[in-house]
Amino acid sequence: MIGEKNFPAKNGAGTVPPPQDGEYTVDDLKTALEESERSLHDAVFIARQVWEKDCDAVKFDIDDLVQIESALQEICNITAGIDSGDDGE
Repeated sequence: MIGEKNFPAKNGAGTVPPPQDGEYTVDDLKTALEESERSLHDAVFIARQVWEKDCDAVKFDIDDLVQIESALQEICNITAGIDSGDDGE
């Protein structure tokens, strides 16, 4: 729908609040990424619990979610200024 592209997407943890001064900041980005990482972590946990009870109930590879979670965690770390240590130093 026209105009909706300006609104942040909702996720399991809630929504990103509108910016106070009309512009988003790096802190807003960090908060949104951290909320997404927590939501995805919860989803991975739930998916594994469901899969352990009924492996046919989960129609995707849980390891794919784990890889996405790891990548998102790395993005959060980079955004927060934390070196992941993967650069060979």
